[in-house]
Amino acid sequence: MKTLSVEKARENYEKAKEKAETLQAKTEAAVKHMRKCEADLVESENAEYIRIVREMNLSIEELRAFRNGRLPVEELKEKNNEEVTRINENESTHKEAETEREDGMEQWETIEGIGTEEDVLPIEKIQPGTIP
Repeated sequence: MKTLSVEKARENYEKAKEKAETLQAKTEAAVKHMRKCEADLVESENAEYIRIVREMNLSIEELRAFRNGRLPVEELKEKNNEEVTRINENESTHKEAETEREDGMEQWETIEGIGTEEDVLPIEKIQPGTIP
C-alpha cells in the first residue's frame, strides 16, 4: 500500500467525514419522517375505532360490557333498530311539518316592491289592475 501525503490523507478524511455527516443527517431525517408517519397511522386507526364505536351507539357501561363479552349481540341489534326507528320518526315528523308550512305558504303571494314581507294578501283578494 502506497503511503499518502499528510495533506492528501487529511483531504480524504475530511471528505469521508462530510459524507458520513450528510448520510447521518439524511438517516435522522428519514427516521423522523418514519416516526411522523407512524404517529399519523396510529391517529388514523384511533379515529376509525372511534367512528366504529360511535356507530354502535352504546353507553360507556354497554361498551365495557360488550368488550368483556357480557352484552349479547341481539341486544345491540335491538338497540340499533330502536335508534333507527327513532331517527326515521323524527325525519318523517320534520318532513310533515315542512310540507304543512309549504302548503300554507302557497295561499299567500307578495307584491314585489310594495310594502314589506309582512304586507301579504291572499291571492284570491288581488284584483287585476289594482295595487293594494
